[in-house]
Amino acid sequence: MTTKEAVTSLLQQRKYSHRTVESYVGWFDRLSSYFHGRAVADLDTEDIASYFQHLQSKRLNDQTVRQASSALRFIFREVIRKKELVAVIPVIRPKRPIAVIPSQAQVFSGLTEVANPQLRLALKCIYGMGLELQEALLIRVRDIDFPSNRMRVIPQRSKTARDVPIPLFAIDDLQLLAKPKRKTDFLFSTDKGEKLPEQRLQRAWADARAKASLSPRINIRSLRHAYIRHLTMLGVQLKDVLHHLGLHKARTLEYYSNYSAVPTEITFSPADRLIHEAEQATDSESPWYVAPARIAALVELKPEKYDFRRLVLLLQELNSASANSNYLSMAFLVRAIIDHVPPIFGCETFGQVSNNYQGTRSFKKNMDHLHNALRNVADSYLHTHVRQKEDLPTFIQIDFRSQLDQLLGEVIRIA
Repeated sequence: MTTKEAVTSLLQQRKYSHRTVESYVGWFDRLSSYFHGRAVADLDTEDIASYFQHLQSKRLNDQTVRQASSALRFIFREVIRKKELVAVIPVIRPKRPIAVIPSQAQVFSGLTEVANPQLRLALKCIYGMGLELQEALLIRVRDIDFPSNRMRVIPQRSKTARDVPIPLFAIDDLQLLAKPKRKTDFLFSTDKGEKLPEQRLQRAWADARAKASLSPRINIRSLRHAYIRHLTMLGVQLKDVLHHLGLHKARTLEYYSNYSAVPTEITFSPADRLIHEAEQATDSESPWYVAPARIAALVELKPEKYDFRRLVLLLQELNSASANSNYLSMAFLVRAIIDHVPPIFGCETFGQVSNNYQGTRSFKKNMDHLHNALRNVADSYLHTHVRQKEDLPTFIQIDFRSQLDQLLGEVIRIA
C-alpha cells in the first residue's frame, strides 16, 4: 500500500467526512508535487520548513494555510510517524472575530420581544449567568438549588461543573417552569420532554432581534459576551469573571481584554498619589462597594413614578471608583446617592428620610449615620480650600457600605 493509499484508508477508518479526506489527500499530492522525484516519507525538517515558507510567499489566506497545517500534521503524526517533522509544522490558529457587545438596554429590549415564555427564560439565563447555548439547553431541574439561589452548570468542553448564582430577574420564571417537572427532566424541553433544539432558540432570538431593531451581528453568543462586559463595567476584574466561567487560557484573557474596556488615558504618575496598600489588602475580600445583586434588582424594577436609570449609573460608577481605590470620588458619589433618593420615600431631603421615615429602629440608626457622618466626611473634602498640608481619606473613613446597602434594600422593597 502506498503512502497516499495509507492516508486515505486511515482517514476513512476514523470516519472523517468525504470533504476532509479529499482535502487531506489533496495536500499530500501538493507536497509530493513540490518535491517532485522524492518520496514524502523521506522528507526532513528543512524540507517541511521550506514548503511552508513557499506557501506563505504565495500569500495564501490563513484558512488555506491552516488547512495545510492540519493535513500535514495528521499525515506525519498518524501515518508516516515522524514526530520531528510535526514539530516544525506551524500551528495556525483562527483569528476570532471582534465581538459585538450589546448594551444592557439592547439586551432587555430583545428579551422583551421573545413571546414564548420558555424561550425567553432560556435567553435570560444565557445573559444573566453567562452561559453558552448548549450549557443552557442541558440544564436539568435537579441542577437548580432554589433555597440558595444557585445553579449547577456543566460546561461542554471541560466537563467540570461550576455553581452559578441565579439572577433575580429570572428566579420567579425558573420556579414556575421547574415546578411541574421531575428532577431528571430537562429544564428547557419540547412537548415530548426532549432537550429543546438549539435552532428554536436561535430562531426566537433572530425574530426578537429584528423586532427590536438590533444589529444582525448581535447573536446569542453576544449575550454571553455582554455578561462578561457588563460585570467588568460594575467593577469586577476581567480575570475573575473568566475564572468564574472556567476560562483560564491566556489567549482568552487577551481576546476579551481587547473589547472589555475602553483604554484609559494615563494622566498621572503613581509617584504623585498616596496608595493605601495595607488597607487595600484588608478590603480585597469585598470587591464591590455595592452588591451586584442590589444593582440587578434595581434594574429589574419597573416603577411607574420614578426612573431608576440615573441611580443605577451612580451605583455602577461607585463600584468602578471602589475598584480603583478612588476614595474622594467614592465619598462624593455616596453623598450624591443619598441626595438623589429622598423622593422615593416621600421626602424632599435625606435629613427628612433620617428623621421622619417610618422604618425599623436599625434602619433609622443607619440613616442617621449616613446623614451625619457621611455628609461631614464628604463636605470636608468637597468644600475645603487648598491647604499647605492635606489629610487624604482612607477606605475606613468612607466605608458606609452596610448603611448604603440597607438604604438600597428599602428602596427596592417600597418601589
